[in-house]
Amino acid sequence: MPTDDDNAEDTIVVHDRRGLRFAIIYVEDLDTPEFRGLSGGALRVYLALAAHTNSRGVCWPTQTKLGALTGLARETVNRSLRELVLSGLVSKSESFGRTCVYELLPAPSRKPGVRGQQK
Repeated sequence: MPTDDDNAEDTIVVHDRRGLRFAIIYVEDLDTPEFRGLSGGALRVYLALAAHTNSRGVCWPTQTKLGALTGLARETVNRSLRELVLSGLVSKSESFGRTCVYELLPAPSRKPGVRGQQK
């Protein structure tokens, strides 16, 4: 089973000038039907997942942790995760026993070749 240390080892931790952490997502994906169609809960869960991803876009926070981060009930977190998987923005596997592993994916409708750019 992955541990927090496994995730932290490969996590891209970005801090602003005040020392606060933030997550990076593709701006191009925000203007896709998949993102525009998300419920508020699903968007909050997506952002919480993004805050936990490693450099490969993979993370494994518990649903309890996601609920605490988003202020959502565990049932709403589950429903939001299903919505994200159905939208094609997140893949979910249970390859470590009961621990779910999530991967953030580019929006399926993003135009081929359009990628986020780092400056």
